Amino acid sequence: MTNVLFIVPYDELFPLFYSEVNKINIDNNISITFKHIYGTDTDTLLSINADVIVSRGITAIAVAKYHPNSLVIQIPMSPNDFTEALYSACKKLNSKKIGLLAGSKTICNPKHISKMVNRDVEMYVANTQEEVRTGIDSLIKIGCDIFVGGLTMCRICEDMGYPYVHISSGEDAINRVIRDALAAAKSLEQAKIRVGLLSSLLSNNKDIIVALNSKGEVIVSNEKADEFFQTKLENLLFENICNIKEIFNAISTGITSEFVREYNKQLFFITVNPMEKSDNKMGYIVRFHKVEDILNEESKVRKELTRKGLIAKYTFNEFLTTDEKMLLTLQKAKRYSLVDGSIILLGETGTGKELIAQSIHNASPRKYKPFVAVNCATLTAQLLDSELFGYERGSFTGAKKEGKIGLFELAHGGSIFLDEIGELPITLQAKLLRVLQEKEIRRIGGDEVIPVDVRVISATNLSIYEKVKSGSFRLDLFYRLGLFSIKTIPLKNRVGDINLIFNNMYEFSCKKYNKKVSKISDDAIALLESYQWPGNVRELKNSAERLAILNNSDVITKKQIELFEIIEPFFLIETENFSHHKSLTNQELYQEYINSNLSKSDFAKQVGMSRSTLWRKISEFEN
Repeated sequence: MTNVLFIVPYDELFPLFYSEVNKINIDNNISITFKHIYGTDTDTLLSINADVIVSRGITAIAVAKYHPNSLVIQIPMSPNDFTEALYSACKKLNSKKIGLLAGSKTICNPKHISKMVNRDVEMYVANTQEEVRTGIDSLIKIGCDIFVGGLTMCRICEDMGYPYVHISSGEDAINRVIRDALAAAKSLEQAKIRVGLLSSLLSNNKDIIVALNSKGEVIVSNEKADEFFQTKLENLLFENICNIKEIFNAISTGITSEFVREYNKQLFFITVNPMEKSDNKMGYIVRFHKVEDILNEESKVRKELTRKGLIAKYTFNEFLTTDEKMLLTLQKAKRYSLVDGSIILLGETGTGKELIAQSIHNASPRKYKPFVAVNCATLTAQLLDSELFGYERGSFTGAKKEGKIGLFELAHGGSIFLDEIGELPITLQAKLLRVLQEKEIRRIGGDEVIPVDVRVISATNLSIYEKVKSGSFRLDLFYRLGLFSIKTIPLKNRVGDINLIFNNMYEFSCKKYNKKVSKISDDAIALLESYQWPGNVRELKNSAERLAILNNSDVITKKQIELFEIIEPFFLIETENFSHHKSLTNQELYQEYINSNLSKSDFAKQVGMSRSTLWRKISEFEN
């Protein structure tokens, strides 16, 4: 990004600048800012920062002094601007002698100007505020009774009570300087891109890179090369520095050459590529690439492949809680993140198991590597097998002809999150156990064993214990997955967090839908805290979002919570109690409601149905 700063000396120029800039189609990589500055105050001018700076008069001269690495473009003073100011001075107060404050002697010849305006004109050259003040004093002493110059002179004259005329900038001058500045910025941006690419290639490349001319002399080398050979290589004969004969054999034959060679106790993959122009060999690029780095390239490629959504987005900082047990749980997870062992997350749905998994990954040394997530309950055994471990081409009907990389390979170097691990088919449990034990996989239909370095984080609800007892989940796999275990806490067990989380999510949803944020009353909070939240934080979030959409009142009370059915989920699990009442006729249901002596809301909760469903069933009997 190239930054252009327009220093606007007086307020009247702002509309003109805005108008002219808006007429031009500006590249997205050029940033435009405006600042109102006049004078030469050192602190003010040092605080600005831009690649191209447009300014006027003594301010422009000072800016160029303080910012030698920026391109400073002066707002020009047209002859028309200058003569208009002089004629205004002649008419004002019928002045006898005009004092002209200028930044350069070249602006005019006072004798010629005096003849032109039929007044005596004295000029004083000033490039700082102090010099302007001194110039005014000097011109007063020789009889000047009005002053012509820039804004700094005008402000000083105003303070001292002297008459003045400001040399203002016209539309033509502003238009010209804006176009010059933007053209300069575009050229500068293109140059920066070229220099940046070259700098990136040479200085930031991990490889040792040396460019030689046709004589074998070093034209340019990157810092890595100078460090490795312990000397500044430029202009030296490379053969006197490096004695690898294959390099100079390649130069003598003029062909591209690649070979592996040990040098200074390090193993390198070395390439020699000729630089050609019009069939003439102008020189050679010699590149030393560490074999160790080549072996790591596979990991980087895998990481890039996972950029398509296979990234951990959440961190521990995003958890909202004041609950002591929850804080201890998160502290435990943070400590586990620092050691490289398998972790199993146990808890109810909606308690944030995947958020904790992603946070563990982002707090671990693997945070810059892939995070791959898969739900074991959503895929068939065959599909899950191919997703996790991949397959070779032609392995089965419908397989891609080029084969497929499995998720364990994609997660190489990082973490894989296996959600609903309790639903993993028994046929795949042995394969997963082998991955954990041997740190290797074999694709479906393949003979090759592929090593993988992956941390496994799994999650399931507490029914995993029953599955282990019944034999539908391998005990040895459970122990392998649960080297470290974390139990998440349901929302009903941390009531103090309900208000905190609900308020946060309600305000977020109001902003999302551009709705007014209303105050939530104490009785509404009490009602929210009395609810069991079987869907936990996920259900709480949905309820807060519904409230943000439906509410229009200034204060949210218990009445609004009940009216909008905020704490009644859309999809209710059919408990045994609900199954019993579902079989009753509407009249029998109404009779049980009357006998219960409960409110509709409490009776609906007891039988496991929504209040609106209950009302619909019994309303015909309430008359």
